[in-house]
Amino acid sequence: MKRILFAAAALAVTATAQPAFAQGRCTRESMQAIADSWVAALNGGTPYGKMQLGEWVDFHKNMADGFMSEFFDLQPKKVDWHQTILDTTSCKAAVETVIEDHGAARVLVSQLNMGFNGVGPIDIVYPAAEPAGARAQFTQGAWAPIPDGQQMTRDALIAAADAWLADKQPGDKKERTYIVDPTIGAVQVFAHLGGKPTSVTLRIENGQVRASHLLA
Repeated sequence: MKRILFAAAALAVTATAQPAFAQGRCTRESMQAIADSWVAALNGGTPYGKMQLGEWVDFHKNMADGFMSEFFDLQPKKVDWHQTILDTTSCKAAVETVIEDHGAARVLVSQLNMGFNGVGPIDIVYPAAEPAGARAQFTQGAWAPIPDGQQMTRDALIAAADAWLADKQPGDKKERTYIVDPTIGAVQVFAHLGGKPTSVTLRIENGQVRASHLLA
């Protein structure tokens, strides 16, 4: 079992820095604070002192057990672009980033969970070889909020995402993890598509997929 014990670090962070999400649970503000702390961790090359981590933090890379210490190797990963998807129902946030990792620009997608004592588990999709055109696809423009009265329900957004995925590669729905943000009409999914760990983020308006980000 590949787990990392962050007990001492979590206690130190709690004592020195109490982020806003410690004050209120599962609001857009609290989930945004988690996302912001992740961006700070990437920029700093370490989660210590940047994030309020849970006592135990499971870390998964490409939908398999991994080591956070291998990913955070104390080498700062400069964030050049990012977008957040905030799910106040499941207490999760997704962060899409373009980072500079060891001198190369790469796309990274992360799912962050709000646990009882802090952030965890953390899941990332970060393929060894980035698909051609991925960065251009991700950074086409920010997704503005959907006007009140036009926002779709969580269930409707998931159904639209599943319909879109059904037209692509086959995959088992049981393996999918969803982060749903009705405010911006976004659904972010980690799934196995065509046998590969994949991140799919969709912008859905009036039941139609208007933009897609795919990383596998």
